[in-house]
Amino acid sequence: MQPELVPLTDLKAPEAYKRLSDLDDKAAFRAMLRQSLTRSLQEAELSRPNREELTGQLDALLRQLESDGLVMLGGVVSEIQFREFVARYEKMMAVKGNNTFIHNFVDVRSEARILLDETVNESFCHPLLIAIVAYAVGGPVRMVDVRAKDAEPISVLAQDNMLHIDNTPFNDEYKILLTWEKGTTRGPNGQNFTYLPGTHRLARQCEVDDRRGVWSSENCSIFTTADSLEKLLQAQSDLLEIDEPAVIEVAGFPLPVSTVFPAGSLAHHRFRTATGQSRSCVIAAFHRVADNPGSLRDPGEPTTSTLSSLLAHESTRQQQEFISALARDVDRISELLSRICEGETAKLHEHGLETMSATRLDVWRASVLDAPPVRDIRAARVSSFPLPNASGPELCRALVERLMFDKHGPIDLILYADNHEEVRKWARNSLRETSEEGVAAVVACYSDEMSGLSARDVLQASALSDSMSEISGYLDGPHRSGEELVALQPTAHDVGLLTATASLRQLAIDLAEAILRVDSRDSFRSTSAFAMLTSDAIRRLVGPSNRVDTLSVEIFRHYACLALAD
Repeated sequence: MQPELVPLTDLKAPEAYKRLSDLDDKAAFRAMLRQSLTRSLQEAELSRPNREELTGQLDALLRQLESDGLVMLGGVVSEIQFREFVARYEKMMAVKGNNTFIHNFVDVRSEARILLDETVNESFCHPLLIAIVAYAVGGPVRMVDVRAKDAEPISVLAQDNMLHIDNTPFNDEYKILLTWEKGTTRGPNGQNFTYLPGTHRLARQCEVDDRRGVWSSENCSIFTTADSLEKLLQAQSDLLEIDEPAVIEVAGFPLPVSTVFPAGSLAHHRFRTATGQSRSCVIAAFHRVADNPGSLRDPGEPTTSTLSSLLAHESTRQQQEFISALARDVDRISELLSRICEGETAKLHEHGLETMSATRLDVWRASVLDAPPVRDIRAARVSSFPLPNASGPELCRALVERLMFDKHGPIDLILYADNHEEVRKWARNSLRETSEEGVAAVVACYSDEMSGLSARDVLQASALSDSMSEISGYLDGPHRSGEELVALQPTAHDVGLLTATASLRQLAIDLAEAILRVDSRDSFRSTSAFAMLTSDAIRRLVGPSNRVDTLSVEIFRHYACLALAD
């Protein structure tokens, strides 16, 4: 399957796209939100000229969002405040980062001191930024994902940094992306956020068939072939009526950059290169509550009335309650609007955002299409194939080494029109970002199975699919308290055991479907790696079970044979 961006009028099933639904309700919410914030600013203890100026600045930001699709601000907080944030961030990454070949990653939902502390989270969770997101989607929002990443200079074509559109074509996802040069209070200058303006006005085409209904897949959201890239650029050209591609790389600004953008519709990526400085970032993803009820952290965790707590915990709330929470933060909103008016916070659209030059565009195009795939990095870095008489520990080390790459390889999971695959996000991310120590712990559990591996252990795609379908069913019954899973994946505690269980179950079901659509050896190996990690996590939840043990061992031996053969 190939990605295809089309005008909204050309969609096969426009009724499945949430951005095209509830338009009257969304318009009413936007009017209510704008009116409430304007009234709160007018009632604040400010001089009249200042009130008018701040209200005008708010309207300008909302107009910019409507026209450009994104708002980009440099220096949302003071340098002193940001330096304190960086200190906490660096400590978190040093202690909890997974330190893989592609990036250093932390699931921030586990870090309440950063996620919920409004003295440090303003650069990616400021109430003004949240108001802009809510205005964009037309309703109260909740966080569905918050992650931190350090990206070192490297050229690689991995799913983490391919030119893409996020999430599902059927949902309306916005992100707040905070980026800066690693270890500093300066803006990013390497591994830069890059996007194609105007593409947010288009939409990913879906598939419709009798068996699946309306659906899509992750491969329909990435642009990594010459054909898919040219079609994307042509769609942009037709929309904007331009002759040359318009690609904007956000780099060279002196202040850390906070960007609100439609991640579910704008073509973008992290432009990874072997040059430039290392980049740090926090990425917070938001959905409209009505489109995707749920909770980022454990629903049973006590909440407060702060905006950050509501965003992380609440599954349902009335529009007026959400707007009131924003209005209570009018002092912080007015402070940031004042910083913008006074030039302390920069509106980057007014400070030199330009499309790439022809020379830079050639470099970018080569990176998008010709950067080394994960398999090439893997081949260059893993040790040579273990000798036939290699010991068990040697085989285990070789497998760990390979798995650290294979879990970042190509995998194409299905996307459903009703968005019910959304729950798998926690399991998908947690397994992909397992540290080397965690991967070694998984492999160690099967060390007795490393002897006697042969080609007979490799499963056909249909057999692996059947095994994943079967093992997912065991999560419907009773299981243990989850300590063994939490020991390996600590964020299972933060999301709650019920959510972790549902996430693993959906991932197993979708892997069973995906394995039947693999189109390359790399994809078969990476999908098998995920199947092995998922079946192991299910085994840890279910506890002693002869059949679950048998299935997890079969899937482990299958993946081990594939991995050690390359």
